[in-house]
Amino acid sequence: MKKQLKRKCIVYGLGIIVYAGAVWGAARFMLSDQEKFAIFLGTYLLIGYGAFQKLSEEIMEKRFPVEYILVIFATIGAFGIGKYMEAVIVMLMFELGMLAEQIATDRTKRSIAKMIDLRPTYAIRKVKGQEVQVDPSELKMSHIIVIKPGERIPVDAVVLAGSSTIDTKAITGEAMPVEVYKGDKIYSGCINQSGVLEARVTRIYKDSIVSRIMETVEEAQNRKSQKEAFVTRFSKVYAPIMVLLSVLIMVIPPSTFSYGNWETWIYKGLIFIIVACPCALAVAAPLAFLGGIASAARQGIVVKGGNFLESLVKADTFIFDKTGTLTQGEFRVARIKAVGMTEEELLKVVNDLNEDKAVNGILVQLPLPKHIDESKVLLAIDSNKDVDGFHPVNVGKMVIGEETFLPCTPAGIIEMLKRTDVEISGKECVVIGRSNIVGKPMSMLMLKENATVTIAHSRTKDLKEVTKRADILIAAIGKAKFVTADYVKEGAVIIDVGMDRDENCKLCGDVDFDSVSQVASAITPVPGGVGPMTVTMLLVNCLRSVELNK
Repeated sequence: MKKQLKRKCIVYGLGIIVYAGAVWGAARFMLSDQEKFAIFLGTYLLIGYGAFQKLSEEIMEKRFPVEYILVIFATIGAFGIGKYMEAVIVMLMFELGMLAEQIATDRTKRSIAKMIDLRPTYAIRKVKGQEVQVDPSELKMSHIIVIKPGERIPVDAVVLAGSSTIDTKAITGEAMPVEVYKGDKIYSGCINQSGVLEARVTRIYKDSIVSRIMETVEEAQNRKSQKEAFVTRFSKVYAPIMVLLSVLIMVIPPSTFSYGNWETWIYKGLIFIIVACPCALAVAAPLAFLGGIASAARQGIVVKGGNFLESLVKADTFIFDKTGTLTQGEFRVARIKAVGMTEEELLKVVNDLNEDKAVNGILVQLPLPKHIDESKVLLAIDSNKDVDGFHPVNVGKMVIGEETFLPCTPAGIIEMLKRTDVEISGKECVVIGRSNIVGKPMSMLMLKENATVTIAHSRTKDLKEVTKRADILIAAIGKAKFVTADYVKEGAVIIDVGMDRDENCKLCGDVDFDSVSQVASAITPVPGGVGPMTVTMLLVNCLRSVELNK
């Protein structure tokens, strides 16, 4: 496209020089009408070649090129009545206008492409122990690929060997790198940062995430807004009418009423058609929407088309979710009002949801703002819809050992210990932290499993001596890498509930994984340890809530 634009700029520049020379020659020398015609016709054809070419292409593709028909009709008519200079200057102005539009469009497209061009240029396939560089489109299902540090993942795959951190922000928008291990899924367009990965292809190139994104952006230009569609329809009706009116202006006055001569009225008819030419109208709407799409792309937002951009005018609320809740419809959003909500408003929302038979589970994210009484809100939730397990009734049932909704994180930890064959009964367990969300319910559930439980916290004296007695140590203190190897008994099982940031702003837990993993018999990572179990147990509670509220 850049070469084409450069070529047009050269042609039009040469045309301007030739036109200026023709005007100067006509004024300087006594040229005959035939000589003027030849000079200006040559200039006209040089400048207007692109217009005639575009006209023929549009007609061959059975489209109606409104602006080209009107301009060519007007300029040829001008030549017909001897207005050579006017014909050339009109064609020149028209072509320069179309060139400006093309330049703007090209810049917009390049801006979009630069913003979302995530496509890898190559892939490394492993064949009989040898690494072979291939085009990503050549990869097939179950092919084995190797991704080295710094390389872009070519297709969607699952890790077979190795571990690394993956930069996923181009796909997910998440700024923090994601750690991947054997069995984890990786997606095309993401960048491998640290380790060498060996992976099996799960989607061919055309079906991968990055290809679908590119298709979305490329198709965006074809999705017209209502305004663009209207302009297109309007132009198809408008152009023939204007041509007809122009002809009538040329013919009726001199032939019917004898108002002036034919040359005068033909000239006026041609002026009319030039003025009536809807070039700006035809190109302004699509160019404006394309510019809007490009502007959004520069901000990291992919708009699927002009129709969607137009609909954003009516929007007053935006909801974002990266886990698929909204995009896949896994959960129904009943009501959201977060900004400036009072305690009374929140309690009313909870009460409405309690009475809504279509709602089976209610979860209020803790902690709440200081102006809202947490205990009032928890008490207001219907205990049979309390999927978080924090209602006093459910807490009481948990303490006395009755069947009820259990707090998700503690319940997930119990389930994880059981599923990994960690013996709980008779073991000494130390819980660091006494929150209502983790610490206190964790101690109750461990007691239920016949462990000997100690709850430690910020005021505990000789904390190291307490934690070093633990066969099972559960850290939920909220301090990054607080628990080091000298806090841990040899062979202890370590559960890290923390979600913190280290000095490099990297996600980490309450436990110093590198040092503690050397002495522990088992340890949960962050992320990827307790977090997924919390989500799992929330789903368990949701299923239980459906049964209770049938």
